[in-house]
Amino acid sequence: METTTSAPKRKRKAFSCYDCRRRKLKCDREHPACSRCIKAGHADTCRYGSGPLDDEGEDDEENPSPDGNQNRTFGLPPPNRPAVGHTNPRPDKSSNGTTDRSTASKRIALLEHRLAMIEGKPSGPTPTMGRLEHPIPVIAASNSDFSSKPTTDTAAREILGMVRPGQNEPEPMVFRKKGFKTQFFGASHPGAMLVFFPEVRRFMKEAIGKYPALPRLRADFKALKAKHKSAKNSSPLSTEVSDLIALLPRQDTVRYLLDRFFATFGMTYHVLHGPSFWQEYDEFWKDPNQGRPGYIVTMLLAIAAVRCAVVQEPVNYIVDSSIPRVEAMRWTQVCEAWMDKQSRKHLNLTIFQCRCLWLLSKRMNGFKNKEAWTHAGMVLRFAMSAGFHREPGMLRDTTSVFDQEMRRRLWATIVELELQASLDKGMPSALGGFSFDCAAPANLKDEDLNENTKFPISSEPCEILTPSSFLHASQRSLTLRIGLTAEINDLGAQIRFEDVLRYDESIRHELEEIPDWKENREHGSGEAMVVDALPKVLSEIMLRYYLILIHSPLARRIDGNPKNTYSRMACFDAASRILTQHFRLAESGNVVFGLFRDDIFVVSFNICHNAYLSQVHSEKSPTFHRLCLNLPSHLDDSVLQLGSSLIPLVERGLSMLEDHLIWIGKRSLPCLILAIALSLLRTATSAAPSANYEQAAIERVIALNYRIVAAQEQAPYADGIPSMLTPNQSTNGPTPPADLSFEWVDQVDMSGWLPENFFSLDQADLGNDLSLI
Repeated sequence: METTTSAPKRKRKAFSCYDCRRRKLKCDREHPACSRCIKAGHADTCRYGSGPLDDEGEDDEENPSPDGNQNRTFGLPPPNRPAVGHTNPRPDKSSNGTTDRSTASKRIALLEHRLAMIEGKPSGPTPTMGRLEHPIPVIAASNSDFSSKPTTDTAAREILGMVRPGQNEPEPMVFRKKGFKTQFFGASHPGAMLVFFPEVRRFMKEAIGKYPALPRLRADFKALKAKHKSAKNSSPLSTEVSDLIALLPRQDTVRYLLDRFFATFGMTYHVLHGPSFWQEYDEFWKDPNQGRPGYIVTMLLAIAAVRCAVVQEPVNYIVDSSIPRVEAMRWTQVCEAWMDKQSRKHLNLTIFQCRCLWLLSKRMNGFKNKEAWTHAGMVLRFAMSAGFHREPGMLRDTTSVFDQEMRRRLWATIVELELQASLDKGMPSALGGFSFDCAAPANLKDEDLNENTKFPISSEPCEILTPSSFLHASQRSLTLRIGLTAEINDLGAQIRFEDVLRYDESIRHELEEIPDWKENREHGSGEAMVVDALPKVLSEIMLRYYLILIHSPLARRIDGNPKNTYSRMACFDAASRILTQHFRLAESGNVVFGLFRDDIFVVSFNICHNAYLSQVHSEKSPTFHRLCLNLPSHLDDSVLQLGSSLIPLVERGLSMLEDHLIWIGKRSLPCLILAIALSLLRTATSAAPSANYEQAAIERVIALNYRIVAAQEQAPYADGIPSMLTPNQSTNGPTPPADLSFEWVDQVDMSGWLPENFFSLDQADLGNDLSLI
């Protein structure tokens, strides 16, 4: 019997995408994604070439995929979908497990996405973990219309909010300049907010051509800058003991500034042991020439950190920098030169204290803010190289009880400063990449600890206020804040509403755990009152700031979804409370943390942006008009006491920024941006012509700039104790307009100044730049 051999089945080449072949639908084979996948909302998963739906024996070499990926094994994701096991190293370090839950939720979301694809159900963009693969970015045209356009040579110099396929809004970031001179700022950087408020940049572009006084102002500042440059004395920095002593002001002035330091930073970032410091202070003034150089540097850095918070009237300027800031910068530079000369083989307590004070001084005076994150990371690694991240109790045989406790305080301070610098830069904290077991500082009074202490002292209850209370209590929420910083600044991260609610609950739980510390504080009128202590105020501000960051992505959506409305109300609530805290601090004469942090600008701008978007896209509905003119009804009495409207709330925040600019100078751009945002909000909520508010904002700019021009005299350091000037104590009438120096105007051709080029002022590092916000 003749055997018939069947011919092998012919294998056809696959031209349709995976999803259309799996669903047995006709595919139009468009690239990079077919129309069916685009309509279904998962264009990022549309792939061509051979795959698991083909016969097992199909030869991949005959059917190469368009993206060049051959011999792909079934079950492994494409290159732009990282494997489930590839995660960022963010170990969980405490019982709250925030980082571990975040990683687990990403894995679950990725598995759910794959299951939906297998079952043919619609799914959103592919959840990402680890390294991201993405195509060439495009630039978002505006906030309301995210239509993209190809990148050009001009746009490639800066990316304001890259739009990824499958996303309906740009990524909040600033990626600017070109070549190897690029700068990057992530989602939590204040400048990233302008990605979603293009009207501000458009306003600035139109104002330059509309108001001829601005070019004249540019010429005046250019002449001042040239005059100062020709007269500048570039003498080398001397770190001799005699030169260090010569930098110190009069003794009564030094004492006053040190008292201000211990009343502010000494109650929060507590790195100086009070009794031992003041004991050496008394010995020093008996014979300054015999003083220890390290102690002199410590005093200089401490007074430099608060110099701009205690000002004299009138304030003089060198170009656009106030005399107090110039003095503080000089002290800081000399101290930095001294620290660089110290041997790394003979480290002591003073070296690490000076490093922490150095970070505080640079931040307070806006000195090289772009390098703040780098410097904080450098100090963190410097401390880790000395083992500060490990529990000092393991060295109890060789390290005294006093030194062990000071190591804990120093490590807690360095951790807080590095985390804050990461948040300001828009970067994940380096703390998420390694483990540390250094215990929290004990809640002790300095009088209970000295160099002769032989046995460990038990910590006081959290309810008792001590100079170490802030560092002691802040360690409780440290892991939560590290995880949130990493989540907010994760590349391409899109936090779901369920995650936002979970983070919101965790933050509010930590807020409830803050002890109710109280203190007697003198009001601006001279009356003493019982108020929240500074450690409590700063703890609440830090946590509520995270509420704004996690709710903002949903709050700026204008689709009418109740979830987004809830996030918008949460932003209004948190922003109003933060401003309340700063107002109360300013009324009592404490403006240190208003200068040290970006809260006032960020929360005021956040209120303007959310209110503007809601008003414009709701067609001025009565419901939101009532919300814009009145604070949310669910806010408690502490917030309702601020007033009856959001606009005056922002106006007061702007006035505080203007006061800060008078004292320190240089930080003009945040005030300019907020003044413009406020004018846009007024236009959206009023029937008055927009030109009225535009003109008022520009005149506000010009008026104060010419006031600074008129105060250009290099006044010597005035003798006597400086006077603290608060907004309520001003005797010169209303707060003058902001110091919005336009020295950057001469650094770019205004005829071609487009909104997209706002961040591309290459020489703006000399003065006003978003990185100074």
